[in-house]
Amino acid sequence: MPATEDKKALLKQLLERKAAKESSKRSFSLSYGQRALWFLHQNAPGNTSYNVALTARIRSEVDPEAWRKTCQRLVNRHPVLRTTYDLENGQVIQKVHPFAEAAVHYADTAHLDEQAFRALVTEQYEKPFLLESGPVIKFYLFRRGQSNSVFLINVHHIASDGFSTWVMLDEIKELYAAEVEGRKVVLPPLEVTYEDFVNHQQSILAGEKGGELLSYWKEKLQGPLPVLDLPTDKTRPDIQTYNGASVDVKLKSDLVESLRQLSKDNGVTLFVTLLSAFQVLMSRYSGQKDVIVGTPTSGRDKARFQPVVGYFVNPVPLRARFHDNPGFADFLSTNRDAVLEAISHQDLPFSYLVEKLNIPRDKARSPVFQVFFSLLKSQGDAAVQAVMAGSDGE
Repeated sequence: MPATEDKKALLKQLLERKAAKESSKRSFSLSYGQRALWFLHQNAPGNTSYNVALTARIRSEVDPEAWRKTCQRLVNRHPVLRTTYDLENGQVIQKVHPFAEAAVHYADTAHLDEQAFRALVTEQYEKPFLLESGPVIKFYLFRRGQSNSVFLINVHHIASDGFSTWVMLDEIKELYAAEVEGRKVVLPPLEVTYEDFVNHQQSILAGEKGGELLSYWKEKLQGPLPVLDLPTDKTRPDIQTYNGASVDVKLKSDLVESLRQLSKDNGVTLFVTLLSAFQVLMSRYSGQKDVIVGTPTSGRDKARFQPVVGYFVNPVPLRARFHDNPGFADFLSTNRDAVLEAISHQDLPFSYLVEKLNIPRDKARSPVFQVFFSLLKSQGDAAVQAVMAGSDGE
């Protein structure tokens, strides 16, 4: 690029930043899901359990400047990625900044062996976010060698969820290709923002639908709520920690096909079959006939919110009773109905439900349910409702 064009671009960027700083910030309240995450952040500000990270290896040359511009355009496009969170007059609010410089980091790590490199990536991922000052998203590009790079996107859960990750990846792919090829790409304009979702949620809770949703969940969760008591080899601590581990288990292809066929024969999805098996397993391990398992819903039942980045996901409690010792086929049918009902009543925020249930809180356990079940689907699959409850599409 000629020097004069460089100067023009720099001047334009400086003017944009100056105008942005002079503009007033837009402030509004948090969604109920965000309030729960804010509360957890305040109680453990150094905790990184709610960092949401994505890493990917790129087997081609990467232009660092094109990558930086791509990240900046992504932040410019989605207000939630340039938002900070703080208290104002005793209330927590989120402030959308007209401009925020994307936190893009580049490092040549070709000299590091694989173990040292993995340690470096982990170190960056485990850095806590400062929600009061931002940024809430960080981008890293690590060059490992010619035609070998790794990028890391790390975002706090208060600003994103799993669905949002796929939204950002799709846009990054389009934006980066355009930058490298020197062409203009026009992404579909965002007709709504996360602020619209917050207003939508508040409108539901304040209206007749909110009362109906609350009544439904109170009926499902009436009576003493079971506390999952799994046998452990150690005494449960008085205060819940985030200590844990992951175990990878691979199912053989013939077993997966058998499960799919079982699901098809019973008119349920693979999700319902696996969820049912998991609930039976929890009942057998705990010796309890009443079990509650949490599972996520997308929180995006309105099509207009599909392209918006933000924290929409909402867990719902699914209660299973085994007092009558039902056969598995009968239990599948009952569970399918339970999942369908839960999806149709997913608009009630879980943290709001916990508040309204007014149940005794135990610092050693999560409220309502203590175990979570999720079946992740790859990008491009059907909507969450079809994935979770439809009788086809699996």
